[in-house]
Amino acid sequence: MDFGGSLVYVGPTDEQEDIPEEDDLEEKEEEIDPQNADEETCCLDILDTAGQEEYSSVRDMYMSSGDGFMIIYSITSRSSFNEASAIYRLVQKIKGMDHVPSILCGNKSDLEQEREVSFEEGKKLAESLGIPFLETSAKTGSLVKEAFENLVLEIPEHKATHKIVMLGSGAVGKSSLTIRYVSDQFVESYDPTIEDSYRKMIKVKGRRRKAEQALGEQGNPRRQVSRVRSFISSISGIFSRRLSGRRSATAEDLPDQQPRSDTRGGHPSRRKSAPPIRSPTKSKKTIKCQKADTNVILVSMKDLDQMDNIATGDPVYCDGCQVVLSCISETQQDEDKLLWNCEFCGHKNVSTEVRKEEIPKSDTIDYALSGPEEQAATGTETDKMEATKPATTGSGYVVYCLDISGSMGGITQLPELQAEWKKQRDGEHASGSNSVTRLQAIQEALLRQLERLHLDNPDRRVIFLTFESKVEVYGDCSDNTIQTVPSSIHNEFEPLLSYGEKYSTEHQIKPLTESYQKIVTEVNKLKPKGCTSLGPALSVAMGIVNGSVGSEIILCTDGAPNGGIGNMNRDPNFYVEAGQYAKKKNITISILAVEGERTGLEKVSKCADISGGTVNVLNPLEISRQLRLISQNYVIATYVTVTLFLHPELEVDDPRFPKGSSKIIKEVGSATKDTDMTFSFKLKNPGKKLDIEKIPFQVQISYTLKDGRNMLRTISKSLSTTDNRQTMEEAMNVNVVGTAVVQKTAYLASKGDIEDARSKLLSSKSMISKGSKNLQQREDKVAFIEESRSLTQVVNKLHKERKQTNSLSASGFSDLDTAVLHANVMQSAGKLYGASKKMELVKRRMEKNKALTEAYYGYQQQ
Repeated sequence: MDFGGSLVYVGPTDEQEDIPEEDDLEEKEEEIDPQNADEETCCLDILDTAGQEEYSSVRDMYMSSGDGFMIIYSITSRSSFNEASAIYRLVQKIKGMDHVPSILCGNKSDLEQEREVSFEEGKKLAESLGIPFLETSAKTGSLVKEAFENLVLEIPEHKATHKIVMLGSGAVGKSSLTIRYVSDQFVESYDPTIEDSYRKMIKVKGRRRKAEQALGEQGNPRRQVSRVRSFISSISGIFSRRLSGRRSATAEDLPDQQPRSDTRGGHPSRRKSAPPIRSPTKSKKTIKCQKADTNVILVSMKDLDQMDNIATGDPVYCDGCQVVLSCISETQQDEDKLLWNCEFCGHKNVSTEVRKEEIPKSDTIDYALSGPEEQAATGTETDKMEATKPATTGSGYVVYCLDISGSMGGITQLPELQAEWKKQRDGEHASGSNSVTRLQAIQEALLRQLERLHLDNPDRRVIFLTFESKVEVYGDCSDNTIQTVPSSIHNEFEPLLSYGEKYSTEHQIKPLTESYQKIVTEVNKLKPKGCTSLGPALSVAMGIVNGSVGSEIILCTDGAPNGGIGNMNRDPNFYVEAGQYAKKKNITISILAVEGERTGLEKVSKCADISGGTVNVLNPLEISRQLRLISQNYVIATYVTVTLFLHPELEVDDPRFPKGSSKIIKEVGSATKDTDMTFSFKLKNPGKKLDIEKIPFQVQISYTLKDGRNMLRTISKSLSTTDNRQTMEEAMNVNVVGTAVVQKTAYLASKGDIEDARSKLLSSKSMISKGSKNLQQREDKVAFIEESRSLTQVVNKLHKERKQTNSLSASGFSDLDTAVLHANVMQSAGKLYGASKKMELVKRRMEKNKALTEAYYGYQQQ
């Protein structure tokens, strides 16, 4: 349990402020210290592209908007060196520039005995490209810091945030260099399929000196250098291009405003950098919003399967409110009795079974309420069946439901970035098609995913179904497991469900160790035909996995369901009912909507919303990446219920939960390592002076592990209060506040409350902008800016549409709008981490399976 700040805000709650309607939360530049006038602070937003070559919209965006590029090769790999120049040409093409701010790095300089590329060769290539060159070692840290700082010096304009893109062929150490720089740690073995960004605040010296030096070296008259120097002291972002073909700054480059100068002790400097240059036509309108606060709680499920503090006894409950005795409870020992006045409800509890030394000492305690055998003895028939299953199969099935309807034969062109990279890498004589069908893209993605699962989790049981006019169950593709679902039951949920259940009992699905090659063979045979019977396929899939803990169903489709149950015109509520059934049975449904025809995603996505799955609308070529992300975000616990206890003076203030209550019970169902929940709260009686020094909070999470153990986790903390807004903002946890506002805004927008969503987003942005002062706050702030950008765009778009039409129904949402809103309702706090917190995630991503890495790079070289 984390909080939006280290203090509970108990000040005025009705304050309002005027906020620019098109507020973009630009990072404000710092005041310049005259003693360090050549030192500037900025945030690096570093995209680690890992080893991937497949299409990624994230990389596409970074490549197009990137400010600086680190081009990396390994000194132990001649082929990676040969690719470096092709990569630079690709960047030139994408940016439309003769010279792009870049640096060439020969990594793994610690492996001198394995060297294939000499230092002189690297230097010569860098000189031919007109960019700096260094040999680095992520292992020892040699020249890593210098490489990033030199790259920043290459960027001609000063901004508060610079996008840096790590580029290079596979296995050159891009991830290791990134992690070494942001955390000063070495990661030797890392999953090559993870693409991620890191936000790190830095101070850079020498930018102004380099800019002046570049001007002088171009042979400009001294009076021009002098004139530009005076502007450099007052205006950021206007610098000359570098030696290779870059022109000098002239009056034409300058904004339509007079430069401001400031002199302290005779030293020209800026008190503040000039604000970002904005278009004179940009709206200056403001919106009146209620001021935001940091009264937010975040409950994460990421480590439910990691139990560091297991209690030896049973939880002790308050007889008045069911809060559990914890480290924040005030107790007294009276002979053989433990006296506890509940910190929440004040009830006087007396226990003769708990000794003082048994009182929890940690704020997080796990209790084992029952083991697998005990659950089998007392639970339902399904519980009994699950409890007796071995742990290797308790993780359930992965079921892929593949749309092979006629529209899946549609052609998709390779994205410009990927096609250009192929051309630059392979040269003028490049061969092969620049287009694929949607079905071919899904086939390739599924084959790559099966290969990964086969290596990483060979005991996993995989089933795949196809749907068009017919629904065919392939199972594990063993003998007699391929069956066609009778068309006579396509319109009835219960018969379809029963069909799936019967299929499951009649066929013992084999693990991938036995089924892998047969599934691959069948996947390669698929051809597009018929209409889109998505509902029947989903119903059968749920029947098959019914009773298997932690199963996942992944729907891949490109068109609106128009066959059987779930037909968009006849059964608008089917997907809500399907989601409710899946949640009850702890089945997670995820949807991969392929770009193409409209899928009616605002209706279909309900099953994923309710069951806790993900929703994505993707270019067909990005399906492979998304399937991998889904598999990496695995289910860690089932039958999860979260209960939040607030002090009676507080109440929940959140549109997602009933208002006015001091206790919230939320049924989660299956939880993955990225499942995060946020709650907002406030004083029940604003302005009332509280008679307690610290306010207690408790979260109880009940859940079932894959081995069948029924667990209870209690998290108990207490916070002091403040009625001073500035003090509250200074104590803000930007990551928690940012996660909460993203989730809440997306929820409100998805319900059609666009104005409320927009107001809450703007007010929270304003508070984050004003309150982010220390390094961690500012890194988290940049992460929040970037990760909430698509949500902001969708909310603003919906707001404009509502103003134009005076109405907005759910049917007005595009598939992309729906996907963006769903993703943000389910936003994980880890996505909004700055570099200071990122290593917590990185440690969990260290890849131990070398065979998986070797297989990945082997595929890339094909």
